[in-house]
Amino acid sequence: MVIRIIIEGGALPCNTNSTTNEETIKTYDGSEVLREELKKFFINVLGISDISVIVTYEGSNKNAAKVFVAQPEEDYLYTDLDDIPEKRAEWFDKMEKDGIAIPKDRKQDVFFWIQEMEAWFLKQPQCIEAWAAVRRIEIKTPIASDPLIAGKDIEHLAHKPSNVMKVIFRRDLKNTKTGKNGKPQKLVYGKLRIAPRIIPYLNPQELVTKDSELQSFVDSVKRKVEASIQ
Repeated sequence: MVIRIIIEGGALPCNTNSTTNEETIKTYDGSEVLREELKKFFINVLGISDISVIVTYEGSNKNAAKVFVAQPEEDYLYTDLDDIPEKRAEWFDKMEKDGIAIPKDRKQDVFFWIQEMEAWFLKQPQCIEAWAAVRRIEIKTPIASDPLIAGKDIEHLAHKPSNVMKVIFRRDLKNTKTGKNGKPQKLVYGKLRIAPRIIPYLNPQELVTKDSELQSFVDSVKRKVEASIQ
């Protein structure tokens, strides 16, 4: 059985003609690395040996939703909610107002990062520290104790998880590598540059217990797999 997960984000394949600039190529390459790491993560979290997992980026959330609607029922959509979990239904309303109506029987195959993918890292801050440890990045303050996330419900943070990651990188971490000028290299969080390197340090089985959307996704796939072999 093949499971296809359509994801918001990424960059379109770049045209390799002479007008393609270096930044465009880097963006596309970063998208590909992130896609591959997400694929590995989903394979690990599902833990089902007799299925193939395909992960595709489809640009904006609107375009990803359009592609999802046009695909067969075996496909899933995984996208940023960009809001608190109580606003889940409103996401579908916004799509419908934009002319993208998700059929009622397919809404169950739409899952969200609440509020963004970086919420996974903030729910499991040890994965950030594990990534840092192998890259000679000093942990000045334990990330779990940072006031932005300590004792907080990650899905109800006042700030976007990606912005929280930027603050954590600036406040709690220190790059010990030096540049040509002898000064420590600046450490800045970026989704395409950093996120793919942190994902391998996530603990899928533990994260499922902390993320109800991810748990629902896993349960949904397993039900479909069981139904296909009956």
